[in-house]
Amino acid sequence: MNNAPLGSKQDRLLNAGLHLLAEGGIPALTAGRLAQTAGVSKSLVFHHFGTMDEVPRQLLVALGQELVEAFRSVQGDNLKDYLNRLGQTFLVADRTQEVFDRALFHLIQQALAEPSLLALVQHLTAEVLTEVAGRLKPWVEDPISLAHVLTSLLDGLGTEILTGGDPVQVRRAWACWESLVLGGLT
Repeated sequence: MNNAPLGSKQDRLLNAGLHLLAEGGIPALTAGRLAQTAGVSKSLVFHHFGTMDEVPRQLLVALGQELVEAFRSVQGDNLKDYLNRLGQTFLVADRTQEVFDRALFHLIQQALAEPSLLALVQHLTAEVLTEVAGRLKPWVEDPISLAHVLTSLLDGLGTEILTGGDPVQVRRAWACWESLVLGGLT
């Protein structure tokens, strides 16, 4: 949650919301728990968000911006290098990544029931796909289709890690996919 000054109350609220969401899903996002976790008053929660319905939206915006920036930051000298770096960036089994992934998973699940959140998820997905397709464009004929496949595979493998899958095996699966793509494009 890097869109507010480090240590600001809004940043603390968003970080608290991220952790509550990761641990307990949408039901964990109460004003009292959010205030307690962030170390602020309940009235400050409402000052920053207006209503508790706004909390998931702002969390989704913040997580989406971080996700787009993460995709944007991955560079490669060629297709093989780019794919390898994507795997290294996103297929990580550490606590920070797990909290991010769990929170995002809960928000996407909630978006299936809330049209306004779903529209936001669709917008963020389009932004990620555009970014990835732009990176792929110099190396492939149909970058948008490959971007769809690539991001879907990252979602699936990331979910496997999130649900207790073996991270080493997940990275092997990614390497196998890389080989198939590179072999099919040469």
